[in-house]
Amino acid sequence: MLLREQRRSEEAAERFLQGLALVQRSKKTTETVQLEGQLCDNLGAMYLKHGLFDDAFKQHQLALQCFRQTADSIGMMNAYRNSGRAVRAQEQYTQAKQYYDSAFRIATFIND
Repeated sequence: MLLREQRRSEEAAERFLQGLALVQRSKKTTETVQLEGQLCDNLGAMYLKHGLFDDAFKQHQLALQCFRQTADSIGMMNAYRNSGRAVRAQEQYTQAKQYYDSAFRIATFIND
């Protein structure tokens, strides 16, 4: 069962990479930048699942840049939280707290 699950996540990561390559070759519009952010954030989650913490962090940071460009508060909140998860997995607790705090500030702003 676990092997099947891993194969699916590896296949999903491959699809995210293919989609990301297509989006990055496309004309930059708000929609393509938003999609790039979503793909990067999902790809980062796949990397995190497989213990590729540096790669996960890089993808979440790329996602964060995209979400900033499109002023997507929810995307930014998720990318900050996911960045925190990636650095926490490397036992960088102070940095993880900073990312979690940033995500919390955005969540508080959204809810107000």
